Amino acid sequence: MDVTQRLEHPRFAAALEIPQRWEVDLSGLDDGLVIVGDDRPWSMGFVPTVVFTQAPLGEEHSTDPAAVLESQRLVETTIAEQLRDHRPLHLDVDTFGFHGEQQVHGVMRVASYTAAEAVPVMMHQWVARCVGVELSMTVTYPTVDLPTWSEGGWSLANTLEWTGVS
Repeated sequence: MDVTQRLEHPRFAAALEIPQRWEVDLSGLDDGLVIVGDDRPWSMGFVPTVVFTQAPLGEEHSTDPAAVLESQRLVETTIAEQLRDHRPLHLDVDTFGFHGEQQVHGVMRVASYTAAEAVPVMMHQWVARCVGVELSMTVTYPTVDLPTWSEGGWSLANTLEWTGVS
């Protein structure tokens, strides 16, 4: 069994178990950004990452998964403009962790693109709204490592605990 560490911070809306060897960068937390990733490159010299972004929600933002899906459809064009060779593969309602005993429903996106290092990569992204925050988790890894990272990304998304921000 892999040794894990718990990623948790009072200003981060979630908590989860990640491999002990992963590096955690909380330096962007004031701007709603947390980056974690393997401490070593994988295929083609690419270092896989898991990037979390969080933003406080106003009352005008619905937590309904259909509303989250609609907002994600609106940003799809921007994503395609920013990522070279972007190919959307999936965008639909899915679950993203738990708040207490209840599953949190949001959206899951899968796409492929070419990273700046000319490495073909996969992006698995979950976005949901809960505890007054919109939280996204984007897992990016070399396409050839799909079997390992796809399973790992799903595991992170399924075990994430929504804790709220204090």
